[in-house]
Amino acid sequence: MNRFKDYHLTEKLGETAGSLVYRAQGPDGVSPVILKMLKSRFPTSADIARLKHEYDIIRQIDCINIIQTHDLFSHENGLVLVLEDINGISVNRYLNQYQRFELRGFLNAGIQIANGLGELHRKNIIHSDIKPGNILINPESGLIKLSDFGIASIFARGMEQTFNIEAIRGTLDYISPEQTGRINQMVDHRADLYSLGATFYKMLTGSPPFISNDPLELIHSHIAREPVPPREIHSEIPEILSNIILKLLAKNAEDRYQNAFGLMVDLEKCRSRLTGSNEIPLFKLGKKDTSHQFILPKKLFGRKQDVKELQAAFDRTCGGSDPGVNKKKINQRIEWVLVSGESGIGKSSLIHELRISVSRKRGFYIYGKYEQFRGDTPYSAIAAAFRILIRNKLAESEEKITELGSKLLQIVGPNGKILTDILPELERILGHQPDVAELGADESRNRFNRIFEAFVDLLIVGEYPVVLFLDDLQWADSASLQLIQNILLKCQGQLLIIGTYRSNEVHASHPLQTAIQSMEKGGVPLTRIHLEPLTEPDVKDFLVSFLKCTAFKGAELAELIYEKTLGNPFFIHTFLNTLHKNRILQLDPHSGWVWDMDQITQMNITDNVVDMLAEKIIKLPEKVQEILKKGACIGIRFELETLSNLSDMPIDELLSSIDEAMETGFIRLSGNYYQFNHDRIREAAYNLLTENEKSAIHYRVGKSFLEQPDASASSGKWFFITDQLNLASDLITDRGEKEKLSVMNFECGLKAKSSAAFKPAMNYFREGIHFLESSCWTTQYDLALKLYSQAAESAFLAADYEIMESYVQKVLSSSKSVYDSMSVYETRINSFTARGNFSKSIETILYVLNKLKCRIPKNPSKLRVMAALLNIWPALSEKRIEALADLPEVKDRHMLAVFNMLSYLVRVSFITSQTLFAYATIKSARLSLKHGHCKANSGNHIGIAIIFITVLEDVETGYKLGKLALKLVDRYGSTGLQARTQTLFNMCVAHWKEDARTLIPAFMKSYTMGMENGDPEYSAQSLLMRDGLSLLTGGNLVE
Repeated sequence: MNRFKDYHLTEKLGETAGSLVYRAQGPDGVSPVILKMLKSRFPTSADIARLKHEYDIIRQIDCINIIQTHDLFSHENGLVLVLEDINGISVNRYLNQYQRFELRGFLNAGIQIANGLGELHRKNIIHSDIKPGNILINPESGLIKLSDFGIASIFARGMEQTFNIEAIRGTLDYISPEQTGRINQMVDHRADLYSLGATFYKMLTGSPPFISNDPLELIHSHIAREPVPPREIHSEIPEILSNIILKLLAKNAEDRYQNAFGLMVDLEKCRSRLTGSNEIPLFKLGKKDTSHQFILPKKLFGRKQDVKELQAAFDRTCGGSDPGVNKKKINQRIEWVLVSGESGIGKSSLIHELRISVSRKRGFYIYGKYEQFRGDTPYSAIAAAFRILIRNKLAESEEKITELGSKLLQIVGPNGKILTDILPELERILGHQPDVAELGADESRNRFNRIFEAFVDLLIVGEYPVVLFLDDLQWADSASLQLIQNILLKCQGQLLIIGTYRSNEVHASHPLQTAIQSMEKGGVPLTRIHLEPLTEPDVKDFLVSFLKCTAFKGAELAELIYEKTLGNPFFIHTFLNTLHKNRILQLDPHSGWVWDMDQITQMNITDNVVDMLAEKIIKLPEKVQEILKKGACIGIRFELETLSNLSDMPIDELLSSIDEAMETGFIRLSGNYYQFNHDRIREAAYNLLTENEKSAIHYRVGKSFLEQPDASASSGKWFFITDQLNLASDLITDRGEKEKLSVMNFECGLKAKSSAAFKPAMNYFREGIHFLESSCWTTQYDLALKLYSQAAESAFLAADYEIMESYVQKVLSSSKSVYDSMSVYETRINSFTARGNFSKSIETILYVLNKLKCRIPKNPSKLRVMAALLNIWPALSEKRIEALADLPEVKDRHMLAVFNMLSYLVRVSFITSQTLFAYATIKSARLSLKHGHCKANSGNHIGIAIIFITVLEDVETGYKLGKLALKLVDRYGSTGLQARTQTLFNMCVAHWKEDARTLIPAFMKSYTMGMENGDPEYSAQSLLMRDGLSLLTGGNLVE
């Protein structure tokens, strides 16, 4: 196609990841224009909105050095943006032809670029992608135009990005340190000035300041390395121009030019003083450079000792060695730092101070945050943090990614899906993973812990340190706290875990306090940092530094602000923003910052920061309030697409309102997401809604996600969707909809349970029960049975035995048959066993067997056991054992239930009663001869093998019965019994027939089985036996 509407395409100029750019002739057939269109044939509404956004941004600026727009029209499923054509080429293309700019040409171009950028910033717009490819030049006239505003944004204070390679859409050669998200600086208009410095560097030297094919190496360079001064690369570059570029490239935004117009003044001065010999006399830079933005500094005040303690913990984690040195350490202990304090006290800001230290060590700073309204979503913050680490790993070379994949597959074996269910990004490294084998609850928990611990071990044992920051632990789910404890106690490597919590919300019996005490008992090194409010002198230092005022004036203002904010940093920032917004604190071009003490004194402000924020929000236009309130219902962050689905506003109007919300400093753009700048802001917006309004929005959020094509139980969004609909429970009255939500909660419960998140699982099952009908045991019997049975088991696994018993009783009183009650009987048996009450376990088993018409004496005599054994001996004679393997599989549900209970009886009585164990084992074998084999009884044959050898001294038959047990366990996929059966065979049977040296690899096999299948007890026994046999047979104990 070479025609769009009335425009005729003449040349393709280029393409980006999301758009195509063409030169075309206008409707008159003569005037040249540039057409920019979305590449996708089916763009999302967010893609379309961003193109509209670009159109709106350019349209509102009348500047000769900014590309002008002519039109925006619909085409097929998308939009086409019509831009002016200056018959130019990109500066990048110009440099490809001419290598670099001559000095006067550079100054002419630089002044125009600075002018265009200054006009953008005057409108509070950040370009976000300044680079040679986005600057157009007409080679004949020298006219310069800034272009490509696709990721430009309205300036918002506190704007930060969580770093991942995909989120940084500006070219890495020109990205500012703060745009990487790896240092504690906000992204504001000064990020454009850094990128301009990198662009100027290339225009004068022919190369960007840092060169590397490794994205992470480039990131490190922008943060930690100083560029070679341009004058040292080409001596003909005047020293003053070299200094201007280095000032633009300062790592700290406060050390750069603060205003593009201030830069323009210095460049004009350079041009006017340029001599015929290409020399420019030195002069003082930045004399006319004053910031036109109200930007509070990120520098910390009053936290010197806290920063020192945090840095010391990080240094201990690194071992004090330099980056690049191999840091694989044996028995290196992970450190844990807990930072506590009230909300807004600066916990996150303190921890973010570590970012630059981590970057200098070329380490990884990963971050996850728990949310108040998503407490049942298991591992949410841990998963979010490790997703960042995985994305960093995916940015490495293909060779390194392949190597990581191979190592991961070695440690996870057939259990890779345990990780990909929590971290879907891992599929890009591991490939699609098959379902894992079903195990008992304890074995599943052990397997999950082992796999995740091994995964963490692999990622933290290497050259570079990892800092894992988990924010707001007061809202963490119990499974996360347990996993953190496991990592701290069992993993080794360069990992520093830092957690924060609100001290005023964590009481003595809070789960977090319990977890802390448990970890301290385990000997985990813990550094506690408690942040107090700033002192009045701290506030004075902050004000003097920011306002550039005398100590006397700063002290006077500090006293007043301290009195009104009580030294809470977030409250101080909010209060200062309010003063500036109300023009009580203003920048005078001649006097600097000025304020009215009387007006500040008279201001009535609440001592509750949430109330203060709420007052500010309700003064905003209704459409901006709507965005903040709906965003608050979605979460701490939200996508444009999601907000668009909730809003009745047209998409361009929505974007305009979002820009207004960003101007207030309440939200910021972070990659593809909008994010609240603080929990308290989200809390304030959320609290402005009535309960009915909250329910209505949560319902719309849940339904909008549920209607998406990829919405399913296997989706990573399933927890989020279910949580949203649970919060709208009072609006869900339709019978079909309630049943659907019961099923969704059931599926979330299963996912949580499979990840060893038992308390969240119990809560999801409980929510599912809530949505059942009152007559559910009649009208929804199968669903009710599943929910109550799973709720009972999850409550047992969460050690909430009282709740467990209530669910068990409900099933026993409501189920239609003993077969439907088997699951809760098993739960009750397991709960007694877990608490060491073996007599109650056996009593329950015998009670159920009796209900199944299978009577077993509680205390069989030795004579009765011997009689039973002699009775079965002929049927299990040596010559008939081969035929036993061919017995049919048991299908009858009655016999399956009997074998299941006998299996429990064999395991429990093995500990408590030799005669009961022998009798139950013989009974199981006799019933197998009559009815066949199944998964439940497949491992019981190892018991009869041991009895034949030890009691009847029939080694040949016993050995063959042991082999039969191994064969049946493999045949029926009895994964949970493999380690037990193999270990008992090696210990009690095999040594009668096999050389002891051949059993060493056999014990290693059973050890591996146990580790893979969550059976540490038999793994430990196998390892002990292997070492013992190695000693006895003269093996190498070091190996």
